[in-house]
Amino acid sequence: AIINDAVSMAKFYVGSSVTGFTNAVLRNVQRQKDELLNEREDDFFELMYYEYGYEKWLTKLLCGDYSKEALLEYAKACEMTPSLTVRVNTLKTDDETALNELEKDGIAAEKTYVPHVLKIKGAENVFAKSSFKNGLFFAQDISGAISGFVLGEGSKEEILDLCAAPGAKSFGSAMLNPEAQITSCDISANKLELLKQSARQLGFKNIRTMRSDSTEENPAFINRFEKVICDV
Repeated sequence: AIINDAVSMAKFYVGSSVTGFTNAVLRNVQRQKDELLNEREDDFFELMYYEYGYEKWLTKLLCGDYSKEALLEYAKACEMTPSLTVRVNTLKTDDETALNELEKDGIAAEKTYVPHVLKIKGAENVFAKSSFKNGLFFAQDISGAISGFVLGEGSKEEILDLCAAPGAKSFGSAMLNPEAQITSCDISANKLELLKQSARQLGFKNIRTMRSDSTEENPAFINRFEKVICDV
């Protein structure tokens, strides 16, 4: 089908005089695809570019820190569709209760290696269910959740989230630091309004929003915050 379409496009854009040549070249590629692939695998930089879109200069740069084997595995992993994960809102529920409520909604889920992060199984729309509308959880990937734990918990001072929308890291910090004041900033007023609505739905009272361009210095922020989140 691909060869047929390619020949048709060549005829349309160039003319019927090139159709035989186009067909012959592509049929030859089809017959020799295994040998051609093996040749390309011998050239690591060609493989990284043609298979995964990494420019040669970038691959060379990354090779300064990683082995070729690790880079190839990383590139393959980036092509995979990530699992949908949600963060349990511990202000309203616990992991077991959230799992039971999801099951009532017809959603299969399981615990992950990160506390309060659940992996959703299946293709059901979890965000249309009552458990989500009741604020029992919010969407967050595992790496985002880990960063919140790295930031720490139990702070009673001020925390700044410079690029907050859609808000998952702010929400995670609000749960881990219920006595802290979270200032969630974003350049988009529309996104901040959605963040504010989500915070109300989830029951967070220690989050305030502020429209701010984080590429510019804000004098009000200097020496004010104990911790800063910056996911650009």
